Amino acid sequence: MKLKEQKEQKSKIQIYKDEFAKWTKQNDFCLFGTFTWKYESRLNEAERKKALARFLNAMDRKIHKGKGVKEGKRVERFVFFEQGRSRTNLHAHIFFKSENLRQTKDIISQAQDFWKNKVTDAGGV
Repeated sequence: MKLKEQKEQKSKIQIYKDEFAKWTKQNDFCLFGTFTWKYESRLNEAERKKALARFLNAMDRKIHKGKGVKEGKRVERFVFFEQGRSRTNLHAHIFFKSENLRQTKDIISQAQDFWKNKVTDAGGV
């Protein structure tokens, strides 16, 4: 890659980073997490998405309790999957909003506990 192309690529990456930071701030997200599976996991994409849905539903029940969930309360979030550079490392990125500091702390502790102890082949948080 020529020097000029490298500079253009770096500036595109910086533009992306700047826009991403602006979007995050505009949407008032307070937490961001990357949720991975073990490298040797045999779970396919559908199974991983199902596991993530289970995880998010459990998070809602822990944070808002059963009654709140029945009333439609959910932890506000934005979820997207990414395959990584190798295109074989499917993992999830999640932005969370919380109503207060206590809920923020609850989201962190519940996410770490549930992901590591209840999700099949879970990697890191």
